[in-house]
Amino acid sequence: MRYLHLRGILFASCLLLSFTSYAEESNLAPFATVNGETLSVELFQFLLGARDSEQNPVGHDPNMSPEQQRMKVAEDLVITEVLAQEALRRNIHDQPRVRIELELARKTLLAQMMVQELMAGFKVSDTSIRKAYDDQQDTTLYRFNLWMTSSEEDANTLLAALKNASGEQPSNSQYEKIETPWLDQSELEPQVVDRLANVEAGAFLDEPVFQDGLWKVVQVIERDIFEKPVFEEAREIIKSQLIQEQVDEAIKRLSQSAEIEVNDAYL
Repeated sequence: MRYLHLRGILFASCLLLSFTSYAEESNLAPFATVNGETLSVELFQFLLGARDSEQNPVGHDPNMSPEQQRMKVAEDLVITEVLAQEALRRNIHDQPRVRIELELARKTLLAQMMVQELMAGFKVSDTSIRKAYDDQQDTTLYRFNLWMTSSEEDANTLLAALKNASGEQPSNSQYEKIETPWLDQSELEPQVVDRLANVEAGAFLDEPVFQDGLWKVVQVIERDIFEKPVFEEAREIIKSQLIQEQVDEAIKRLSQSAEIEVNDAYL
């Protein structure tokens, strides 16, 4: 056995419920009865609100009127109840897999609601949003040609040959050229970004780069600069990011303060 400090394994962005407003218990008449079992109006309203908030709900027909959509939700709810009752009659709920899935669904819902409660408790000031915006920089994207070797001497020899051949690989070269996809500068090591500052498209870094146990000859294929959006366009995105950071930190604190023991035999 060993104790683990787990960083939050739940991310707020994946845990948000599609519908968050749920009516309090009331004395309203039941929405429907199925084989004597009542379906509450709150349950119908919850499902209806969830469907309305989804971008592409299953079974949604854009040609349906609001009244037809309500009828479709009502039909789905009743059919779900019929199937659930039949599952209980057949004792499907006692099957090991079903018990596990029910337990997971319960815990997931509780985790979702906890994340929502955390989010509701965090506030972000306009000053914080403005500072985060001012700290943002324009983003530069790069594409590279790479040649790799385990020898620094071979890398320098290849770099000189490539420069002399204007980037064309000598016919007798044993090194394969690899072309990268577009890479954000944040994906590159800081020392590499610093060396790229004055390198134009088509040019090589002045010296090979040692990375991941290999010497790499680097040629810039293309670069593109994306300016950050104006403040008003970025404001809500930044606000969400700052709240997300606070939620992640809160989850981290909860995880670190919990007594967690994992059985290594299952890892």
